[in-house]
Amino acid sequence: MKAIILFLLASTLFPNSMTYYYLQNQTNKLQQDNYSINNLKLMQTQSVAPIYPTFTKNFNNGFYSYQVHQQQSAVKRYEYAVDISQYANNNNQFFNYYNSININFSLSFFHHNNYNDTLTKRIQNKSSAYPDNYSYFISQVNSRGANGGWSTNWNDFLAVYSLSFDDDTNTHEGIAWDYRVSGNMFYFYVYIVVIAGGNDKVTSAGAGVNIKSLTFNSSHDVNKLKNNLNSALSKTLDFTSNYSGSLTDHSNIKDPTGQGNDLPTKLNEIIRKQLGNEYDSWANFIQPPSFSDETRKATTLIKFRNPETGQQEVWTFVTPINLRLSSGYWANIILKRLHIIPGKIVDKNDSTKVMVTDEPETLAPPNIAESYGGKYRYHTSIGMEFDALKQADDGTINPEYVEINGQPVSVLDNKFSATLEDKRITGTNKQHSYRIDIYYKDRTYQEQYTIEIVIETLVPNLQLKWYAWDPNNNPDQAELVKKTLPDGKPNPKYDSEINPSTGTKTQILWVKHKSEVPTPLDPLNKNGEVINPEKNPQDYDLGFIAEGSISGMGVNQVFNDQNITSVYRRAVNASNLLGVASPTDRQKNQQIQSDQTGNYWADTGIWHYTVTMADGTTAQKYAIIGVEYQNKYPRFLDTIDNNQAVEFWSTIHGVHLKNYLVDVKKLNTEQMLALNYEQVASYWKEYASDIIAQKVPPDPNPANYYDISGNFPAIKMNEIDTNKIRTLVLSYAQNYINQKVSGAVLGNDYTVVTKEGVDINSNPDALQSLLDNATSPKYLDIKIKAKPLSSLLIGEAKGSIKNSKNYDPEKVVDLSKIKFKSGKYNFEGYTIEKLKQWIIDNINKGLYPKYSQLVFNQDYGISINKIPPEDDSHNNVPGYFDDIIFKDFLDNTTQTKKITVFLYANNASDLTTGMTSFSLENDVNAIVPPDIPPGPIEPIDPNKPIIPGDNSNDGSDKRYLRWLLPIIIIPIIGIIIGGIWFYFRFKKRIR
Repeated sequence: MKAIILFLLASTLFPNSMTYYYLQNQTNKLQQDNYSINNLKLMQTQSVAPIYPTFTKNFNNGFYSYQVHQQQSAVKRYEYAVDISQYANNNNQFFNYYNSININFSLSFFHHNNYNDTLTKRIQNKSSAYPDNYSYFISQVNSRGANGGWSTNWNDFLAVYSLSFDDDTNTHEGIAWDYRVSGNMFYFYVYIVVIAGGNDKVTSAGAGVNIKSLTFNSSHDVNKLKNNLNSALSKTLDFTSNYSGSLTDHSNIKDPTGQGNDLPTKLNEIIRKQLGNEYDSWANFIQPPSFSDETRKATTLIKFRNPETGQQEVWTFVTPINLRLSSGYWANIILKRLHIIPGKIVDKNDSTKVMVTDEPETLAPPNIAESYGGKYRYHTSIGMEFDALKQADDGTINPEYVEINGQPVSVLDNKFSATLEDKRITGTNKQHSYRIDIYYKDRTYQEQYTIEIVIETLVPNLQLKWYAWDPNNNPDQAELVKKTLPDGKPNPKYDSEINPSTGTKTQILWVKHKSEVPTPLDPLNKNGEVINPEKNPQDYDLGFIAEGSISGMGVNQVFNDQNITSVYRRAVNASNLLGVASPTDRQKNQQIQSDQTGNYWADTGIWHYTVTMADGTTAQKYAIIGVEYQNKYPRFLDTIDNNQAVEFWSTIHGVHLKNYLVDVKKLNTEQMLALNYEQVASYWKEYASDIIAQKVPPDPNPANYYDISGNFPAIKMNEIDTNKIRTLVLSYAQNYINQKVSGAVLGNDYTVVTKEGVDINSNPDALQSLLDNATSPKYLDIKIKAKPLSSLLIGEAKGSIKNSKNYDPEKVVDLSKIKFKSGKYNFEGYTIEKLKQWIIDNINKGLYPKYSQLVFNQDYGISINKIPPEDDSHNNVPGYFDDIIFKDFLDNTTQTKKITVFLYANNASDLTTGMTSFSLENDVNAIVPPDIPPGPIEPIDPNKPIIPGDNSNDGSDKRYLRWLLPIIIIPIIGIIIGGIWFYFRFKKRIR
């Protein structure tokens, strides 16, 4: 309005030769680009690397234009802003990487055709633009003359045009640009410059512009950075040691003098030199290097999440090491040149502390007079290195050599090296004691030095045997453990999971609560990165490995291994696998002795056994005793349903051990699945030791697994055929998985099983009990389980199938079809009750009044972060809606808090099915939430029936397909009617 008043006033007072300058005061915000990682704070918390990609800002502001008439001129400016702090630490860093922009635009002049182009312009950190009167642009355009014609990319203009007419009038039209930097903001300006000149005859000049996008071009080349690192780190590193020829010797990893003459420091110097000023930004992503005496190489990993893809990347660099011993080293005696390199074991006082060096037990003292170094017992694998003399004083070449158990030891550059391990773990070798003999021989003397080492890594066996198990004298039991019948045909009753020695099915478990006794923790976090217990102790998962088994009657508790210090037993609750609240004398935690012949333990309940070994570490087992399991041979996890114990191989910890066994121990899938609990626990000790001792890299495989754990509502139906039920359930399972990750394949990555572990894909008869629903609904508990060795999935989801005669798929409200928008707000000032009501009001907008027949906590529930399991009446309502959850969510003073809200069907209701969810974030920098919640994204009819995954020709198909005919027929009719209308309309126009 102000511009119009000035225009009218000026036209009245000064009818000729007038100039107007306009400033568009409103800043036009640019659309968010696909580089959604917000700033350095997120980079630090999400392990996102400091990569600066080229990014494009797209405009939605339309076409701006302006026009003047005779002897008038005008300049109009529009402003756009970019927050530089989203892309770099500071302005200097931003312009160090972003020094040019691509301007993608279209424009139109009053006297010229439309024009589209993209121009590249240099930018720098400057604080001023052209003054507000813009006379500079007027003079630039006039300087071209009255008939300059058309030019693009001219001076400070994207394009200019001038034209003279026969009546001595002329026009000048142009689109200019400029920018400036103020604080964290980059302001981009576009100017419409128009001049109608000459005499006072009627003439007009006008121009318009549409800035489609700005692309900020990055000079940061991450591939070049990686290649430079690879080139530098692939060169042989020459290193001189004063202590040992072993790369893994502690003194070569951390210089005891503090002078930095160690391998990690030398490698870090190479990396720092290549990264230059970027080193500090990358330092947190560089993993501690590992060293191998076998290959004489160092392995350095850089792990980060790519901000563009959101996926973790792992850069692996291998550096050959040429380790040379200093001249003073060779004067040491033989003993000083023999290096026993121990592993790491758990701290007996606190499992969350740094793992400590394995200190050996002395089994026999040394005797220097007899050239005997003693006998020692270690509790995990060790390395042996001996640096032999190249030449004796008398000139004898290679006067020394080494044998272990009478066999020559490998030597390279006069360095003898070997790894001593407990080979009993494999089950095929009994070797775990070693005699090391070092021989010296020159022209005059011949000497021998001996030291003995015992490795006790194997977890000793506490055997829990079903007391009534006697397959040699019980034909019914015998047929369960024999693969073939007497005639050589396969035995249909053979069960490969039953242990022929104990009569039980054992499972390797991961128990989710903290162990009450020392046990090795996983040294890697969920991203496969080494945990620093001093900086990030919260990254530890405090769970532990255990064994679970079930015995129908009593058990023999047998343990005779000399390495077992003690065995304790106590009763635990089924709900959490912790000790009972008020135990009886027989239920208390008490030490037991190994059962002799005829002895047994037969008290009903769940019993927790703790085996303490000589090194202070422990092994733990659970056994269920109950008459209801007599002759049924169930699995432990098929009976326990408390989510406190899960299958070990399905966890991220199982993934870490699996990768270790494949990469380091060279086991294949079949060998891994055949390992018993004692073997897995032993390998777990070795894995933890090797990682902490930096003997192996911290899992070089990218940690891109998806956890499917949780509960899902009952899969509801009204079916009369098990094949149809199977099809519907497998379709639901595939959809459940696809919501988390694509590419997972049934059978390869996951299975759908009953509570008893029967795979319904291959055994639809397991669903037979669901068909007996004439008088009441039938339920069947199922699990969607990640396969133990899947490369995509971990965990398991629990739910059920409900087959009800009252269920009508055409009338049921499918809650999964109601979509809510997730939001980030600042809930400051909200009370717990106000927040609860806001969430309920938001959900009610998606349900009422259209579905007023639904009753809260009867037909549907609302739950935070996860859905509860069902009770004995098949109700899984109310959900988790506790004050403690909301109290934590509302406290966002130190960090942004996030919750996921689930709207889900009650399993016992026949009016609802499915679930939907949305997330809320409480961020101090976000906007306040609207008083009236937004509700669902768009109206969706939840009554649309679920499409089955099978087209079997039966009555239920007709119910599911009735909705399909209108969808097909109505568009066809519309196309026909539209074609007729268009034909007559077009024909009429021709006439």
